[in-house]
Amino acid sequence: MKVTMRDVAQDAGVAIGTVSRVLRDDPTVQAYLSKKVLHSARSLGYQRLRRERGATSSHPLRGKTIGIMLLGMGPSLAASPLVGMALDGVRRELSEEEALLQILDIPDPSKPNASLERSRVDAWLVKGSNVGNIWKESHPSIRKRLQSRQCVWFHGKPEGANGDYVGTDETTVGDMAAEALAEAGHQQVAFITTRREQRLLTQREIGFKAGCRKRGLRCHILAASVDEQSFPLEKPDDLPRMKGLLKRLHRLKPRPTAAFVPADSLAILLYQAINAMGWDAGRDLDVISANGEWPLIVGLNPALTTVNIESEQIGSRAVQQLASLFTQSEKSPDRQFLLTPRLHLGGSLSPRSLT
Repeated sequence: MKVTMRDVAQDAGVAIGTVSRVLRDDPTVQAYLSKKVLHSARSLGYQRLRRERGATSSHPLRGKTIGIMLLGMGPSLAASPLVGMALDGVRRELSEEEALLQILDIPDPSKPNASLERSRVDAWLVKGSNVGNIWKESHPSIRKRLQSRQCVWFHGKPEGANGDYVGTDETTVGDMAAEALAEAGHQQVAFITTRREQRLLTQREIGFKAGCRKRGLRCHILAASVDEQSFPLEKPDDLPRMKGLLKRLHRLKPRPTAAFVPADSLAILLYQAINAMGWDAGRDLDVISANGEWPLIVGLNPALTTVNIESEQIGSRAVQQLASLFTQSEKSPDRQFLLTPRLHLGGSLSPRSLT
């Protein structure tokens, strides 16, 4: 496996940017930090492949300023692990190319933004809210800026927006959840959400229902009514709704033995509702989720089974796609690139029922 700057940074206990500066022979880096970084690089066998091939100076993003636009999200969503992990992938990729990064947060896309007017970027990476048509509701000045530069969206692209897209195959996420529950021996299962209007989660629901039909599972849909959303969109705090959904599940005959919640943030709420009922996840109700937001779910007991969408890799791939746009001699139609998710098993899917 190739050793990356991130590996060197973790081993040396420094930031990725520090590693990049040391490897560029930046004289402003303190001597003891340079020594730590170079020692880690040698011990790990890090090779600066781009320099060895003489390609660094010709890389399409070298010296460019890349803007990351967070569109229509409140502080709780913009700071979520899902977004943070994708940004880690962006930073890792850009630091290896020695490009500059500028993050622009626009919580309310319907209003003109002074920071946007002052920004000077060469290309955009965009993460927008997945509720409503954020492109249609964005101020004309925002759409104009995005249309005037190369643009790649990640973790969701609204209808009508310009630019390429990098994400995961959302219907496959749902199908993988159904497959895992079938392989664990479940016959009666449930799809539980308090945010059914979210576009990507809706695609996961479609994939899960199709996966259940294909495998002969009885699927119950338990969804709470949701108040109308407005920008900026905040992280859901729907514990009362989740408790109500779990009570509905309890009344079903026969009662589902497992549930798929389409996001780790919703799994946190389901765990809390399960505890409030006096149940245990992984015993009274098996739980499977999606995203792989490790900073969010690391403390759950039992460990959460989740379909990992590789958010950090999505961020990295978005940068690579942006770089490829600068090498094209002619404008091509917008494209999408979907990474394959993978299942991460935890104790919330009972080992005793696995076949």
